[in-house]
Amino acid sequence: MKKHFLSLMTVFAGFSMLTSCSDKDDTKYPVPEAATFTETSGLNLTVDGAAMPGKTVKFEPLSDGSKGTLTMSSTFDLTAIPGYQDGMIKGNLVQAPGVLPGSPVTAITVDLDYNGSVYSFSGADETEYCTFSYSGTLEGENLNLAINDVKLKNTTFAGTTWNLAEMDPENPDALNGPIRIVWEPYDLENPDNGASVDVGFMKMPLQTIMQLMTVIPMIANPADPEGSQLTVSEMLNYVLKSITFMEDGNIVAEYRDMNKGQSVTTSPVNLVQYVVKGNGELLIFLNPQAIAIADKTRALDINSLLATVMVQVLPMLANGVPMAYQTEGDNLSLYLNTPVLLPLLKNTLTPLLQDQETIDMLVALMSANEDMAMYLPMIQAALPSLPEALEKTTEVEIGINLVKKS
Repeated sequence: MKKHFLSLMTVFAGFSMLTSCSDKDDTKYPVPEAATFTETSGLNLTVDGAAMPGKTVKFEPLSDGSKGTLTMSSTFDLTAIPGYQDGMIKGNLVQAPGVLPGSPVTAITVDLDYNGSVYSFSGADETEYCTFSYSGTLEGENLNLAINDVKLKNTTFAGTTWNLAEMDPENPDALNGPIRIVWEPYDLENPDNGASVDVGFMKMPLQTIMQLMTVIPMIANPADPEGSQLTVSEMLNYVLKSITFMEDGNIVAEYRDMNKGQSVTTSPVNLVQYVVKGNGELLIFLNPQAIAIADKTRALDINSLLATVMVQVLPMLANGVPMAYQTEGDNLSLYLNTPVLLPLLKNTLTPLLQDQETIDMLVALMSANEDMAMYLPMIQAALPSLPEALEKTTEVEIGINLVKKS
């Protein structure tokens, strides 16, 4: 009996040792500490091989140290904008676009492998709008994270390149071309019935005024030393050569860089992203940190903007600017539509046009430009009636017309 008892105790001891070893194996290595990484504090982040500036990645380990959660997001400090009034927005921070198109915040759970002092991970995941793979290393205060193989789920525009539509050379005065303008109600014969303004000698529909402004030569031709002038439509065609919607959600543009001798260049990736929601709508995301890096010479004076307008506009930074689109064969119209544009115009223009200081500043700027000064009497006459015209407006669309590049 004593022999059997000792044998039984030996079996229990063996199980106990096995259990102890198993418990020890559950914690394969030390649990890494939670940390937040930015480009100024240990973060090296790339997307499909290109640097992604301005983002934040928060790491949180799970209890046993074999897994962790990476949360990718971004905020933008408004005080980085020249002319911004400190405190206009509480805290001066707003949420900005995330790392992946269409997702302001993306969290992934990663399996960690440990080798000495380095934790490594790799895998694949997806968001509402795209699929992607990832890999990286975590070592002390440094996080290397590479997001690769980003593919949009909705590929309506993926891999397509577009040129701006051009005016018909046989009918150059036609109110069409690269700029789309719709402003209703429109009644050319009876302007009082529509959204119209008094230009001093007659009332004109806003749609007519806006369209005329695109076809009247008023901009110095940068390619002509003799001083000829271009229309807004012609200037737009001169500067913007093409737009490409990439399959990873980037939009890149080929354009003339007026600050570099008008040479044709291509915008960098991770500057502008897009996703297609379907039903005639896509979202555009602007990376403010990347824009600041791309052109540090430009300053934006927003002293005259009201806080109410900023509250309306700033959420579009993270959630995307809603753009409507229409396609017909090889033609594409991309524009801001009424639900987005009309409230913005009313909340922006109406308060500004009721402020005499703003009007005086506008008049002074136009007077100093000899190309614009000739139109000043008309514009001065129209400004007081513009708020009423906005109240009458039922439909407004402003955007661009594109033709698919073969």
